[in-house]
Amino acid sequence: MPAADWPDPAQNGNDLDMIPGMATGTAVQPYGVTGADSYRPATNQTLIVSASEAPYGTMARESRLQRLLFSRRLAYLAAGLAVVLVFGLLGWWMIEGRYTIVPKVTGVSAATAQADLRNVGLTPGATTTVLDNTVAKGLVIRTSPANGSRIARGGRVGLVVSAGPHMIDMPQVTGQALSDAQAAIKHAGLVPGKVKTVTSTTIPVGIVISTDPTAGTSWPQPKPVSIVLSAGPPLPDFVGQDKSVAEQWAAANGVKLNEVTAAHSDQPVNMVVKQSAPPGSAFTNGEVITIQISPGPPMVNIPDVTGLRVPKAVDILRSRGFVVQINPVGPFNVVTIESPTGQAPKGSTITLTTGLPHFG
Repeated sequence: MPAADWPDPAQNGNDLDMIPGMATGTAVQPYGVTGADSYRPATNQTLIVSASEAPYGTMARESRLQRLLFSRRLAYLAAGLAVVLVFGLLGWWMIEGRYTIVPKVTGVSAATAQADLRNVGLTPGATTTVLDNTVAKGLVIRTSPANGSRIARGGRVGLVVSAGPHMIDMPQVTGQALSDAQAAIKHAGLVPGKVKTVTSTTIPVGIVISTDPTAGTSWPQPKPVSIVLSAGPPLPDFVGQDKSVAEQWAAANGVKLNEVTAAHSDQPVNMVVKQSAPPGSAFTNGEVITIQISPGPPMVNIPDVTGLRVPKAVDILRSRGFVVQINPVGPFNVVTIESPTGQAPKGSTITLTTGLPHFG
């Protein structure tokens, strides 16, 4: 075909179909044109290269990949890996996978423990109750198998639940000495507890007055038994009494008195004005109790009220802290005689004689 009859390269690539004997998609080269001047399709045209023209390295790699993918070696390799995986999983299951650990369920209620066991794939087994002095009633003491044990999944775990402490009847110990009462409590299997002392005017010192619980009560074995012990008669109130009263009582009850003179007091001399231990409190043999003794009221000058009318004289004397006594002997309301005179302890009684005419 003459060159003038070749299609224009700028035209649509479909014009190549018009070339006789030319297969569609085959690269076309103008007649007489070779090398760098070869015809290049217009833009958007696809250049298809036949397999026979592909590079040698590419064809070699594709050939090896095809032989590997479709060879028996790959099948054998895959089968071997599958066997290893199956045996590995089976070994893990036999050694580790089918086992679990018994969880810690002690110290909780039986219902809670059973729920916890089910949550980890275990089956609650038989529940046994036993007396226990340390675990409260209704709480789990231990499990079988024990907490932390290795067990097959779905295995049974028994529970041992506390039925509460041992209960023992309280013996009668009131009226006994403290040491005897404590020994009797221990002999019964109970625990002597705190001792509280209280005063008593009827029960001698050192004797048990009461217990908690009372005799005959069923009591938990580990719970201490409280004891109330007599401290003897209470300490009297010495304030306002002469010190001789306190001295006599102290001698009779084995108490020592520490007598101290008060700095000042309006009370009569030797009267007790203060004591170190409060009245009604308990005391022990040989205890030292301090009492303060009044030195007596201070001396006060007695004002002269003779010749004064009685109401005025009484007001003056009372303002100085004296007690006034009237001795009327006549019709006149005037003080004629005053006794004593000079000085007297504060609070002393001043006698006024009235009714006689006053000459001064």
